[in-house]
Amino acid sequence: MNSREYLFTVLAEEASEVAQATSKTIRFGNSSFVPQSRFTTNAEHLVQEINEMIAMVELLGEFGYLDITNLNNVRVKEAKKIKVTEYLELAENMGVVID
Repeated sequence: MNSREYLFTVLAEEASEVAQATSKTIRFGNSSFVPQSRFTTNAEHLVQEINEMIAMVELLGEFGYLDITNLNNVRVKEAKKIKVTEYLELAENMGVVID
């Protein structure tokens, strides 16, 4: 394994940890505490994991393994928000999502 493979593997692990923290937040709620810590809520833990994943993306950029010049693209983020909101409304209209 070379350094590129190593760093991308850590990124994949961090992405997996984001998925796991997201799942626990869904199952147990934002304000429930992480079992290993009486001081960190699920929401706080999720934000920590997201930050660690972002740190890996940035590190891959610093090593020159990933072009991150367009990482915080407002246009791409806004387009994604609109798309997800439209599908959320569709799911609500279909009765799949109930609030």
